[in-house]
Amino acid sequence: MKARRGQGARDGWVLLLLAAWSCHYFFRYGGTAYEWPAVDIAPLVARQLDPDFLANDFFTNASAEANPRHAFGFFVATLARCFGGEWYAALFLLRVAAAVFLPGLWYLALTGYVRSWRGDRGERDTRAPDVGGILAAIVVFVGLVQVVRPSVSAWFSIAWWPPFQPQATSATYSLMFALAGNVLLLRDARKSTWCGAVLWAIASVLHPAVSLFAIVFHGLATFDRQRWSAAAAAVAVGWLLPCAALAIACRPAVSLSAAEFIRAYVVVRHPSHYLPAQFGTLTGRPWWESFFVLTGLMLAAVPYAAWRQDRRSASLALLLAAAYVGCVGLQYIAVVDWPSKLLAMLGPVRFSALGFYAWLLLAAVVAADLGSLVPARLPSTAARMSVLGLPRWAALVVMGVAAVVVGMTERDDPFLRAREKHGRLFEWIAKNTPRDAVFATPDDYLTVDIALVAERPVFAGFGFPFREDFFAEYTLRDALVFGTPEHRAELAAAGASDPKEAYFYGLSPRDFAKVAAERRLDLVVVAADHADRFDDLAPAYADASWRVYAIHPPRKNSPPPTP
Repeated sequence: MKARRGQGARDGWVLLLLAAWSCHYFFRYGGTAYEWPAVDIAPLVARQLDPDFLANDFFTNASAEANPRHAFGFFVATLARCFGGEWYAALFLLRVAAAVFLPGLWYLALTGYVRSWRGDRGERDTRAPDVGGILAAIVVFVGLVQVVRPSVSAWFSIAWWPPFQPQATSATYSLMFALAGNVLLLRDARKSTWCGAVLWAIASVLHPAVSLFAIVFHGLATFDRQRWSAAAAAVAVGWLLPCAALAIACRPAVSLSAAEFIRAYVVVRHPSHYLPAQFGTLTGRPWWESFFVLTGLMLAAVPYAAWRQDRRSASLALLLAAAYVGCVGLQYIAVVDWPSKLLAMLGPVRFSALGFYAWLLLAAVVAADLGSLVPARLPSTAARMSVLGLPRWAALVVMGVAAVVVGMTERDDPFLRAREKHGRLFEWIAKNTPRDAVFATPDDYLTVDIALVAERPVFAGFGFPFREDFFAEYTLRDALVFGTPEHRAELAAAGASDPKEAYFYGLSPRDFAKVAAERRLDLVVVAADHADRFDDLAPAYADASWRVYAIHPPRKNSPPPTP
């Protein structure tokens, strides 16, 4: 359904305000694309640009094999070639573009759902101001302005899935393309339907799970206005066919069982995301507090709908709340009760990141309904808005130009920052270690810096290989230096604040030598205040913060290490 002329003019200015506000917070909180999880695509991109990049690094070699993230990686590499082969320049531009466009796409989608939900109500007299539409737009605008703030976004997050995370990742761009498809599908024209399905297909190639959740959100928000034959065709073109193509192109040589897949992907690597007993929180409070608060906020629309005798709104609130609660329940079933490899791949709990927008949609629907009760006594502003307004297409063009300009002129230098932070350490690495020397350290940030800034392979701890052929090797390497999940659970029960780090620092030089007998490991980097286990070994490098020790494998008749 098309917007009224005045509202379309108003929306252009709203899109620019949201883009400016989002960029403000981006630069206020660091203004960098060198952040997790965005940087885990960097080894693949760097390998595309330089075939010799980290030639014997496990994660880089695993990333180079066909996997679902290749589409986004190739896109970033292509963009990087426009910047003379600088992968970080491409990543930063994509980060800025995400900050510019993501809030606006949500605004267009949510206000479009409200208009679709109201149907012809408030549209009959175009000379009078649409008070309900104005109130709904205000509610959506205020909600989006607030969720851009990290402190607010954290309170609507469970399992470390914040509702607003405009990073240069395949997940973010999948969501952006899917939202654009949703906006087009709200228009009744057949051409818009197929264009929306194509955008869904692009989103599905980038990240099948995120695109699916955005499609489900669209289906819930328009559940009683769907033309089901057209919807089925759009889903087939926009999700099923791309997923089938990805499954064929990325078919692994080794297919794991559900139990093996869940242990490697969920238990070992992503427990805070996908294991209900260990769901992470961004607030310092238990995750279930945010879960129950948001569920309650969604269900609050039900008594209002009952008062208004509006079964449609009550059904919408119940559907959205059920989907939000159900994604957590389905995650529990998929990884605990009846392990399912397919559901574990999709990660149903990730749908919870859309919970905030489900509540915002309900709040906007309620606001629009309340507005319909207000007599329209104000003079029409449609003509004035058409003169002073900014069309949506013009706003999107301005946003695109601004994203390119800001992305090219305001780029930070994380490499310089890392070298200044670690000082002489990286100078020593560059001058005294071969390019194929393999490092190990428990510090997550230093691990990334060693790989991307010092350009030396790391033993474990950088990223997860999204191809089943490498899951077993990843699990073994992780266990050798960071312990198994069972080891970490014991250390956590004993009071360790970081069990992974505690296990690493509990290993002796002899233990690391046994690890080196299994897999190549040349140097270990430890914090200066945790080097007591190496007292009998002279460091190859030492400063106030770090110690580096050379590791020499034992003789061949020495017993192998026990993970």
